[in-house]
Amino acid sequence: MLSAFIKKLLFASEFMLEEGRVEMLGERQVMIPAKLLTMLQDLAPEKAYKLAKEVMKEETDVVTKRIGNSKAEIITAMKEFFETLGVGNMEVADLDMLKKRAIIRIHDNPIAIAHALYKSKDGCRITAGLLAGMFTSIFESDATAVEKACVLKGSAYCEFIIKTKL
Repeated sequence: MLSAFIKKLLFASEFMLEEGRVEMLGERQVMIPAKLLTMLQDLAPEKAYKLAKEVMKEETDVVTKRIGNSKAEIITAMKEFFETLGVGNMEVADLDMLKKRAIIRIHDNPIAIAHALYKSKDGCRITAGLLAGMFTSIFESDATAVEKACVLKGSAYCEFIIKTKL
């Protein structure tokens, strides 16, 4: 079954999957195994975080311009976008737009699962970077994301605290 987000993109001619091309919101996409992301992250965890943050900020800016009007619509669209990319099921556990702070839980995080299967060294730095980039755009201020709970440590989900310096 197609996600609601993909259906919206198809309706707006913003998603294409044909002849070896995957395109979403005017950009080419590539589906790659989570194991590869895990291995790349292990090579340079901080660089992986930084790059994921930069890319997701740009993607969130694009989604904001094309889809969302209110912050709530943008967050819903980005939640769907995140899930469409296969990064897991995103739950907004807490959100304070005034304090520019959020608690996000990722259920069924394929990056964390790949870490467990392939005995990776580091936690979910790429996922943290993606969330930091997303909320840097949403909060319109530089945000950081720190993982506070992880399936690798027995939690039912990966939980991230996102905040800005105000």
